[in-house]
Amino acid sequence: MKAVGNRCDLILNKDQGHAFFAKKPINYFIEITHEIDKFLISLQYLDGETTINNKYN
Repeated sequence: MKAVGNRCDLILNKDQGHAFFAKKPINYFIEITHEIDKFLISLQYLDGETTINNKYN
């Protein structure tokens, strides 16, 4: 990614398998969606701030 000028952020979640955030418990969904939102906001694909926590708290 860096070699061709792209950005790639890696967030690790210890002991989790593929697509773990799409399964229960919902806290993984909230955490991962929050990180996705932050990434998209930083690239200006989304405006404002992430609101996922407001929807589930």
